[in-house]
Amino acid sequence: MSERVEGEVAQLSLVQVQSAPDVVAHFGANVTLSCLFLSEPGMILKGLTLTWQKERAGAEALVVHSYYYGRDQLARQDEACRNWAQLDPEGLARGNVSLTLRDIHMQDEGVYLCHITSELGTTSERRELRVGALFSEPQLTFSPSSAGVTLTVHTGGRYPSATVRWLDEAGRDVTAEGATEQQVDEQGLYHVTSWVTVLPVTHSARLTFVLTPRMLGAPITRPLSLQLSPGLLGPPASCLGVRLAVICATCLFIILLAVAFLYHLHQGPAGPRSWKKAEEEEQKEISCPIPAGPSSEHAGSTSHEQPAGAES
Repeated sequence: MSERVEGEVAQLSLVQVQSAPDVVAHFGANVTLSCLFLSEPGMILKGLTLTWQKERAGAEALVVHSYYYGRDQLARQDEACRNWAQLDPEGLARGNVSLTLRDIHMQDEGVYLCHITSELGTTSERRELRVGALFSEPQLTFSPSSAGVTLTVHTGGRYPSATVRWLDEAGRDVTAEGATEQQVDEQGLYHVTSWVTVLPVTHSARLTFVLTPRMLGAPITRPLSLQLSPGLLGPPASCLGVRLAVICATCLFIILLAVAFLYHLHQGPAGPRSWKKAEEEEQKEISCPIPAGPSSEHAGSTSHEQPAGAES
């Protein structure tokens, strides 16, 4: 009985469970998950059994690659992993069953398990794969308004998300004076848009944009210097009201002037004709003959009649 127990203990002592630091892969690149086992020259590979699996929450582990009977067992490989995961055939004889994954994407993150059984014992190794993508160079735009100048920084193509801060010239955090949005595209990459507003009373400002990735790469720091030209943001609200009143009064004066000009233009050609007509009517009134009364007719007839004795 004691021999049986000792034999079982001796057999279990050959089982090794090893865990290495997390493996970080760049988005779209290839990555190799290392896995080694005890080997010796002339070891029979037909007795080697290898299985690479990926853990899944609430489901059975996904078979990424399987090898036994001296060859790859592609029929047992999950369909999503075909033509994606492969072993180094020459590494098997040296005790190397590292797995290479191609064209890494966000869904490939997770925990991978390597189980090996050979004539020298059993080995299990755990590898956690994390995927990262570097942010593109930040692009700066600005838009002036009466409320101030809004500085906007946009960068994208990053995974996972990052933290953004705005610092003033004294190093104080002024991020709360703006806002930051992080959107995820169809590939799972993050696009960051952050902005902050410089008040119009500030004629010059020095700000620093700091983007800190959670993985892959150092923080991105971009110092910004802003110099506001006089009148760039427009006059204050009180001056703006005065200018508006002056503009309205000028427009009203121009309208009245136009109306007066049109009225004069309409009355101008008709004036001389009306005066000429009045003069003609006055001349007609003066030259019109006055009808004679009864006394004048009688006098006229008397002057033309002569006495009968005058002819002789």
